[in-house]
Amino acid sequence: MSHDAVVVVGPTEIVGDRAVEAELVTAALESIDDAVALVGDRVVPVDAVWRQVITAAVAPGARTVALVCPSWWRSQRVELVCDAAREVAAHVVHLRRADVLHHDSKLIVEIAPDFAVVHARNGESSVVPWVGNPRTVAASIDARVDEAAVVIDVPGGMDGATRLSGELAHVLRLRGVSVLVADDRRVLRAARDRPVGGRRMARFAKPRVVALTGAGLVVAAMAGAAAGYGADGPATAPSAWLVEGRVAVEVPADWPTERIESGPGSARVQVLSPLEPHVAIHVTQSQAQESLAVAAEVLRRALDEEPDGVFVEFTAADRRADKDVITYREIRTDHHVEWTVMLDRGVRIAIGCQHAPDRPAPDRVCDAAIRSARTLP
Repeated sequence: MSHDAVVVVGPTEIVGDRAVEAELVTAALESIDDAVALVGDRVVPVDAVWRQVITAAVAPGARTVALVCPSWWRSQRVELVCDAAREVAAHVVHLRRADVLHHDSKLIVEIAPDFAVVHARNGESSVVPWVGNPRTVAASIDARVDEAAVVIDVPGGMDGATRLSGELAHVLRLRGVSVLVADDRRVLRAARDRPVGGRRMARFAKPRVVALTGAGLVVAAMAGAAAGYGADGPATAPSAWLVEGRVAVEVPADWPTERIESGPGSARVQVLSPLEPHVAIHVTQSQAQESLAVAAEVLRRALDEEPDGVFVEFTAADRRADKDVITYREIRTDHHVEWTVMLDRGVRIAIGCQHAPDRPAPDRVCDAAIRSARTLP
């Protein structure tokens, strides 16, 4: 039995049986990680906005609605959209874009706003950040493609996605790879052809790849990098690219992420351990000084203005994770933060490794974050 209705949701457009007002789509997608959305001049609860979106996209009387979401969306986003759909239909099915397209190919390249996800048929995924021009990014993706047939998934409405997909298709075809470029409409048609039922067609299935997007913040999981912490942590676990503004950093995929804009310290993104209450990774960025030595002097003067004993062990020229960096320690009542500061292409990046005062720092996770930290074009 085919689905009564299919809606392709995100990352930047919504495609269903019926057109949805553009202002409503923009409000829903831009506010998906917030409690409220701004629709025109009205502040509306975000769940109410999503109910309006799904109601507008689905023809009346639908019994089953299939929602096709980006494969890298985190479960909270999917839950929000599925809850909205349950106001419209009795049965709601969640599908990942990559799963919908896998019948066309052994390998899917799913283009996202700040990265591309390469999905193998065995479920493994790798992430390629948009670092450099489209030709450079295409070459990085091509290095991860070892199949004879590839589908490039190009969601609508993303700046630069068409050019990147064109560059990638050209590179792949030059070495004899069969390439199919899919858009939202092809995804919609493929989802309509899938029957209800089967393991990957449960009424609600959490995505295997986790992501968070909000005010420039993106996390997309990739498999196989070191992400454990403590003696009981796994040596390898899924890691993720966190993209904040122009900065991309590798972090554990299952650690929740939030933005901190109040309290002591600079505004920052915080990635929290789900198991250790005082363990976190902090990421900040600012305009860079002309050299690491100048940056160290500016930072030293700023820290000297803080109360004695808060910032200690300042080292202006240090080395960590194979990078030339500035390091220092921040002492707070309930936790310590080991800060590592580096310069990259006009941006000063600071990675903070937080831990309880009586526990060691999560060095494995910290080193992965520091080693991977880079600026995007």
